[in-house]
Amino acid sequence: MSRFFLFLVVLALAGCGNAKEKKIISDVETLMKFHEYSKAMMVLKEALQTEPKNKKFLRYRILVLLKAEQPDLAYAAYRQMKEKISSGDDVLLKALENEDVAIRVTAAQVLSVAKEPESVPALIKRVSDSDETVRRAAINALRELKDWRATEALLKALKDESWFVRGEAAQALSAIGATEALPALFEALHDSDAYVKQAAGAALIALANGDSLEIFSQQLSHDDWETKLIAAIALAKNGNDRGKTFLIRALEESQGDAWHRRLCVEALIDLKASEALPLLQKIAEGDKDSQVRLAAITALGLMPDASSFAVLDRIRKNPQISPAVRAHAEEALRLIDATLRNPIY
Repeated sequence: MSRFFLFLVVLALAGCGNAKEKKIISDVETLMKFHEYSKAMMVLKEALQTEPKNKKFLRYRILVLLKAEQPDLAYAAYRQMKEKISSGDDVLLKALENEDVAIRVTAAQVLSVAKEPESVPALIKRVSDSDETVRRAAINALRELKDWRATEALLKALKDESWFVRGEAAQALSAIGATEALPALFEALHDSDAYVKQAAGAALIALANGDSLEIFSQQLSHDDWETKLIAAIALAKNGNDRGKTFLIRALEESQGDAWHRRLCVEALIDLKASEALPLLQKIAEGDKDSQVRLAAITALGLMPDASSFAVLDRIRKNPQISPAVRAHAEEALRLIDATLRNPIY
């Protein structure tokens, strides 16, 4: 058999292989169009049994799972391909550019688990995606990656038309540790949406540390009560009592919603503000919000004083009070009793 004839045979076989591969990919794409994801996966499973290292089949398996919105399975398939076939495959980065919204969203979700630094630029680009759900997914992935390169894009996202995106951006800036975002986050406390305001407040409190504490001290003189409150809480979390008087007054006047008031109570615990005990006892015994009430009961246990015994005992014995609140009072009594009987000098 001549070499030329052998060449023709090899060429023919390669052509058959390519034709078969194209047919399989075409079938998978057709099934995906009709949302027949299970059938598409079966086609690919059979194909991979014959060609377990076929990159096109492996990539399409991931694509089908992305389209089917199965991030866990897509991640498993992605890890398998990277470990066994191609460590540097960009299938997910290309999926972020796909015209299908579901694929872009799920790709971002998978990348949030994969935590690959090389995906950061592509995810930053998706923060400006035309679809809100994609923007949110990209921001959540960047929050998991905690990469400073995303700071600028996230600051722009604080102005997004979607309140959900704005709130997620605030959380991501906190996770990254972007202290340069403090002015923008203080501004976000005036957002029209309550979720965004709360996310901005939580981010500010989380970012308060070290050199940034001076910025929070300056905000104590702000005209807006919520700005002052968040600043006082943030300072208290760092052991700074400059805003203590304001925290007590805010609780006395019932300023803010339950979230703000619970944070006030927790800040007073951080400061071990014994002068607030009468107020905390009053809140523990009769506040209308259960979460604020539980926080106050916890405070009484962590700031042990004999004057709290009677209050907690009444709560513990009152059958009209919920079991959860009564159980908290019981635990607080144990803490006080243990501390006062065994004082630490």
